[in-house]
Amino acid sequence: MQFASSLLRLGKLYCTSGAYERAEPLLLKALEIKENIIGKNNRDYEITLESMAQLYLYTSKYEKAELLYVQLIEIKRTLFGELHPAYASSLFNLANLYSLTNKQSETDSILKLSIDIYQKNWRSNLRFLSTEVSDKFINDNKSKIEFALSFLYRNQNANSLTSVLTLNLFLKNILLSNNNLLRLT
Repeated sequence: MQFASSLLRLGKLYCTSGAYERAEPLLLKALEIKENIIGKNNRDYEITLESMAQLYLYTSKYEKAELLYVQLIEIKRTLFGELHPAYASSLFNLANLYSLTNKQSETDSILKLSIDIYQKNWRSNLRFLSTEVSDKFINDNKSKIEFALSFLYRNQNANSLTSVLTLNLFLKNILLSNNNLLRLT
């Protein structure tokens, strides 16, 4: 199992450096080993599968990436449930993939679902975080909001319009509240 984890780390390193052709066989081998030893419905397999899906997304192998993202969504639903941010993240990644392949209606419906899950989680968690932590959290997730707003700009009749705009306003409210708290201290 440690061998598979080492293959995964090396494959991720190659992905980060842009050496995708070197990363693919390592990630595939790590995935095979983990599937044979521990099966598919566990965190280790899911992490490796996500790395493989990202590799296919980066290398424009969209059909392969789509198959893996759909599998990831099912695994994360089983492992974490439908309200978990990890599940929402995989939905968001699939929406991004669909956007890249001009599947706008699929993008819209999956984006709406992922944004609704993020909003539920963020509403219940962000108000309890310190100003610094919540600002960092929002900055770390800024790309998701930017993607969603960009999608809405291109598709003004999108079903996800209300969800995305409500989430954006919520996050801006948190930032404004944090700035007001800083001024008071």
